[in-house]
Amino acid sequence: MYFASISEYNLKKMIRSEIPGFKSTLPYIIVWWFLVFGLVLFSRFPALNQIVLKGIIPIIFILILSKDGLNSFKSFGLKAYIGLTIWATLSLFYSVNLPLTVSYLQTMIGCIIVWYIVDACVRHISKLHYLLLPIVSVFILHLYFALTTAAVAVDRVDYSRVEGLTNNPNALGFLLFYGVVFITYLFFTKPQVVIKGILIAVLLVFILALFQTGSRKNFIALLIFFGCIFFYRKKQRNYMPLVLGFLILYLLYEYAWSYILNNTVVGQRFITDEIETGTTARSTLILEGFNFFLSNPFLGIGLGSFKSLSARNAMSHNDYIEILSSMGIFALILYLTIYFHYFKMNKTLLKQASEEVFSFGVVAQSFIIAFLFLGLGRPTFLDPIAILILAFFYSVLRKYNSKLADSLYGLKNESMSHHKHA
Repeated sequence: MYFASISEYNLKKMIRSEIPGFKSTLPYIIVWWFLVFGLVLFSRFPALNQIVLKGIIPIIFILILSKDGLNSFKSFGLKAYIGLTIWATLSLFYSVNLPLTVSYLQTMIGCIIVWYIVDACVRHISKLHYLLLPIVSVFILHLYFALTTAAVAVDRVDYSRVEGLTNNPNALGFLLFYGVVFITYLFFTKPQVVIKGILIAVLLVFILALFQTGSRKNFIALLIFFGCIFFYRKKQRNYMPLVLGFLILYLLYEYAWSYILNNTVVGQRFITDEIETGTTARSTLILEGFNFFLSNPFLGIGLGSFKSLSARNAMSHNDYIEILSSMGIFALILYLTIYFHYFKMNKTLLKQASEEVFSFGVVAQSFIIAFLFLGLGRPTFLDPIAILILAFFYSVLRKYNSKLADSLYGLKNESMSHHKHA
């Protein structure tokens, strides 16, 4: 069910009445800071990784579970991911690489815990900016380390890639892309010209740093994200952003594309692809994965078995192929229902008159389309940080939909009451 647009006044009144007082939300704000910094930043340090993943986050989960109960398990997305995890446990009976299967299942259970905590924090923290502050802060810290640490030389080619704290340029590229997403949302919701100017400057630094990671998929995801932003911004407002977007893209192509190709690491990686043969290798893995799926279309070859059975002894590097080949067609359908429900919820926000809510809907829509593209280059469902970001957007959409439904129900009752008195 989709809801009609609610007036700006009623929507603000609705949002302010969410949770009583700052003090009641403070424990969840503290938990949120611990989760974001622990998972996204501190887990990048080897000495702290296991403490965060196997100590701090489970303790947070137990504390919230004792206080909030099973409310977060009502989330359709979380239930679908739990269903995927349960289905994945069948792999224990036929996997050819049991240690890796167990490791993947542990990761998926960890992702369930992360999603649960995210949903609880989003429901109990009354203001969205309380949630955004630690997220933006942690990505700015990753940006800082990306700019201050030395780039690492790549074998067989004459350029270096920035890794920051991640020890993996592609992983840093994902983090910088997430940073771009959240900075873009802040840009749309901050009316002050000075703040907008600062955010544009920060955004450009994020993009330049992402170029230096050499991550091609994140570069393309960036183009998809901004392309969707321009498309959805014009859809219910005006055509000026779209015209401006095409003008910027034309100028970039005419004057900046050659510079990007010849003077940035990501450009060099496009030019020298025949040296690294990355694209060819991944195409082979996709074909290999599809053949694995055909060999057992309902159960797959078993989670964690892909690497052992692959002729290249490599992971699929693809969300959909990994699930399809490892757990079968039903698992893939179950996983994709998360995104179908996400789009269904967001359709409500894209109809709202409130600039804040509409802007979140635009950014959420643009993000998820780029996120789905990124799934073509890595197994997102096994990445706790990716699940944290997905769960954040999903949970905010769920919260807005719930409040919009309650507000619409209240307005209908109020209207019926007026008619009776009349």
